[in-house]
Amino acid sequence: MVDLEEQPSVRRAAVRKPPRRKPVKRATTWVHRWLSLVLGLLLLVECTTGALLVYAPELTRWLRGDLHVAQQDAPEQPLQSSLTAAQTAYPDLAPTSVYDDHGTHTVYDFDAGRVVTVDGYTGAVLGSYNNNEPAPGAIGWTLAFADGIHLCALSCEEYPGHQAWLADEIPHSKWAGFDGAGVTWGGLVIAVLALMLVFLALSGVWLWWPTFKHFVRGVRVRFGKGRYARDYDLHQVVGMVALPLLLMWGVTGASYELGFVDRGWYAVTPGTEHEADLTVDDKATGEITADQAVASAQELLGHDAPVTELDVPAADDPAGYYAVWFSDGYDPYAKTQYPGDVAIEVDRHDAGNAVITYGGPQVGTAQVVAESFNYPVHSGFAFNGWIRILWVVFGLVPLLLAWTGVSTWLFKRSVRKRRRRAAA
Repeated sequence: MVDLEEQPSVRRAAVRKPPRRKPVKRATTWVHRWLSLVLGLLLLVECTTGALLVYAPELTRWLRGDLHVAQQDAPEQPLQSSLTAAQTAYPDLAPTSVYDDHGTHTVYDFDAGRVVTVDGYTGAVLGSYNNNEPAPGAIGWTLAFADGIHLCALSCEEYPGHQAWLADEIPHSKWAGFDGAGVTWGGLVIAVLALMLVFLALSGVWLWWPTFKHFVRGVRVRFGKGRYARDYDLHQVVGMVALPLLLMWGVTGASYELGFVDRGWYAVTPGTEHEADLTVDDKATGEITADQAVASAQELLGHDAPVTELDVPAADDPAGYYAVWFSDGYDPYAKTQYPGDVAIEVDRHDAGNAVITYGGPQVGTAQVVAESFNYPVHSGFAFNGWIRILWVVFGLVPLLLAWTGVSTWLFKRSVRKRRRRAAA
């Protein structure tokens, strides 16, 4: 037996030896590390492509050039007039919607993927393009490819790099999807990465937490103490600062693919989800005009708010309806390509049959947050271009966390190897 009184160096080593971590914390450290090493590259791709898309609406309008340039030297005309102008210029067009994209009225044929743009102020038809093809140039292709990765993990056929098998439903996954539909393989990839981001953010803060007594020590970055100290501190401090946005991105990302996340939100928040449906008599034969549908929706809304989008019923659908969208008050979607936070559906046969089906005063706060703010906050589109700089910066934070995490792991790994060789 070693006598510590007679061996001062041994006594000091015994006193300074750090306490061993508890089993749960040790296991969390192991999962945190190896989950990052195994799936970290996929998570980096998902987060980095999201950062690239923060300014996608502005870049897309810029890349389309003259097709998205409104003159703005006259009062803005109704969307119905632009719809008529597009159909007159392109008789074979089968429009499904027309929306106001910052002064340019965009008439969209969803089935054909065809878009016709009209100057919302002069009424001049600007041109047409295929919405399923990337915008011109390398930047347009890069944005489309990033869209395909970030939004649907290459499972959407309208984006470059499409993989058809990723759009197949996973057997026996209807319990996790929406409205009886199963989760696709591409959706599973996105959901796993989103939940992984939540776990890494929360476990990282728990492993880092320095207690209130040593909090100042936990938020410093030691730049002059060597590579390990610098990278270890950067990993902890940057992760803590970025925690709110990382958690928001993880939870909202999972909610797009997993129905139980959406249902869980309404289970833990006060109030219930309000749903309203319009019933259309498919035996009726009379047809109303788009102007009559807009007038009916404005009457139900209670004021003559400008229409931001008008969805048109298909010609061969007797049970179809008009969907009239408004920006009523603060609209989180106002800076996106599809503004509008209140939708009113109007029977194509009867202008008096109209129902508010999205937004409106009857919707509770929990539903407003889930439906109107979820995507705009996730993407940053709810804010102006200056604030969105933060979304780009923090969207690239996982790159820094990966670099510092791998750096500290490699350093500790090399130290352990040297110790084993010395012991041998």
